[in-house]
Amino acid sequence: MVRNALRLSVLIPSYREAADCFTELTGLSISKSSLHRLVVEKGKEQVDKEAAEAVAISAVPQKEEMVV
Repeated sequence: MVRNALRLSVLIPSYREAADCFTELTGLSISKSSLHRLVVEKGKEQVDKEAAEAVAISAVPQKEEMVV
């Protein structure tokens, strides 16, 4: 359900409209402020994940590591 709420938030430019659409589709109520907090939280998690991946990709291999 969280994934669906996030997807609607990305596709619909208004948190109010996205929340209303989510409620209409699922029967579960969510406020626009709760949806906004969810987007910020999950967005930060994604940014942190991508930053960690970027560091790992750009790291110089150690002498012992095989480069493929």
